[in-house]
Amino acid sequence: MKILCFGDIHNRISSPRMRIDNFADTHFNKLEWCFKLGQEHGCELALGPGDIFHSPRASDDTKRRFQDILKRNDNIHFLGIFGQHDVYHYRNDLRNTPLGVVESSGLIEILDNQPYNFDDVYIYGASWNEPIPEILNKKAFNVLVIHKMIIKEDELYPGQENYFTARMILAKNSFDLIVSGDNHSNFTSEYNGKTLLNMGSLCRMTTAQLNHEPQVAIFDTDTKTYELFKIPIEPPENVFNLEEVEKAKKHKDENGKIKDYIDILSQEAETREWDFVGNLDKFLKSNGIKGSVDKIIKSTLVEA
Repeated sequence: MKILCFGDIHNRISSPRMRIDNFADTHFNKLEWCFKLGQEHGCELALGPGDIFHSPRASDDTKRRFQDILKRNDNIHFLGIFGQHDVYHYRNDLRNTPLGVVESSGLIEILDNQPYNFDDVYIYGASWNEPIPEILNKKAFNVLVIHKMIIKEDELYPGQENYFTARMILAKNSFDLIVSGDNHSNFTSEYNGKTLLNMGSLCRMTTAQLNHEPQVAIFDTDTKTYELFKIPIEPPENVFNLEEVEKAKKHKDENGKIKDYIDILSQEAETREWDFVGNLDKFLKSNGIKGSVDKIIKSTLVEA
């Protein structure tokens, strides 16, 4: 059986800062290209390792365009998990979220610690902040779809914390295939006959990703091999305002450090944006702010 393996899709129609193209069309054209590739190679499953939506407040048009693609490719069963971008304020609850709506339509199956059996391939899910499930049938071909910060070897930036290396995850677990999300870089890792695929983000969402080349993988469970495919992209100058990027780089304070625009130049800008929500939670609690005021403040934080 062949499986189409995605990274973080981040469905959205709002344009990231510095993008000058029609980002919504670019994004969904890439997604359509991936499914067409899956059709051409006879894929029966597609796996989405979390952050399927960029926001739990995604617009109706975002949901509609995503569902239209799934409907046109409904012979490829989409199995996924949720990441921190799919849910509200660190709560692992899909109610009243775009991903929950798509799940209720039957177009997506959300994986958990009970294996989804498809043609004797057992597929488990570990959504964001959830533990890795225990394998129930070690004689089967077992797959884990996980949303956790996993890196290949080197830290993504100096002082990075709360991550796992691919070698560590592969060594400590007996899954034949692990498809991971959260890290927007793409890489693969193999250890003792086991494979980890981290395809990164579907699109370049920050200027730190100017040289990012989005990929998808097709894994064959019969041969235990995979093939990587680069998703067609435009050169950076066609999709980013490089003049503004250079201005941002030159904008420094008296200490010679970048003062403004640090959020758009940092690789962690969008992938770690939920740290702000965590800090806000601490502030609200420490200052006794709760109830309706708390809800109103948080309801304004997330863009579509």
